[in-house]
Amino acid sequence: MKGVSLADDILDGMKEISRLTGKPLRRCYYLAEKNLLPGVFKEGSRWVGLKSIIRERYVNAARGES
Repeated sequence: MKGVSLADDILDGMKEISRLTGKPLRRCYYLAEKNLLPGVFKEGSRWVGLKSIIRERYVNAARGES
């Protein structure tokens, strides 16, 4: 992502990840724990996500790509 800083790309915490995806908070925890939410990982005890990777995953899914 050209022109976007890493700080602007990071989602800090599952509430922000839930807000971006539009999925319920508990569902996001489940998907992340099962490693089914690309771009989401634990940093210490805190979940973080990268907007660019999450968006890319949904765009690819909408196009029928894996």
